[in-house]
Amino acid sequence: MSLLSLRVKCCGFFCVLAMSLPTSVFALPSDVAVNVSGVTGQEKQNVEAVLALPPGIVRDGKVDKRWLLRFVDKIPSQVEKALQPFGYYRSEITTDLQETTDLYRIDVQINPGVPARVRQLTLQLVGTGADEAELKAERRSFPLKQGDVLHHELYEA
Repeated sequence: MSLLSLRVKCCGFFCVLAMSLPTSVFALPSDVAVNVSGVTGQEKQNVEAVLALPPGIVRDGKVDKRWLLRFVDKIPSQVEKALQPFGYYRSEITTDLQETTDLYRIDVQINPGVPARVRQLTLQLVGTGADEAELKAERRSFPLKQGDVLHHELYEA
């Protein structure tokens, strides 16, 4: 067997071997996972809702990396807005984007900080309806009291 014949056989063997490897070794990630930590309950549900992947990040089984990076850049402001209805206005949010062979993983770490509290509350009825019994009852039943966490849903309803 000549040296040239041996080289051709070895080259052919390696080509067949490379083609038989799983294609995921050469593929780009095709999925995105978002993991949120640091908050629980309604706060976490609200954060996860605003961090739902917008249409277009994954198209035809492929992740658009530029669109994904733009999404990741917006996460801190989106999370901040998602926490405000629960009284958190000075949250610290960090993100970490990691790429594996089959997915991009975005870890979102949240330190919500101290919630805003009602320091002082003065409710006054002014005008012609000030003496109406129904309005006085509404004022007495106002859901926020001094010292309460400033939950938006309590006074926006």
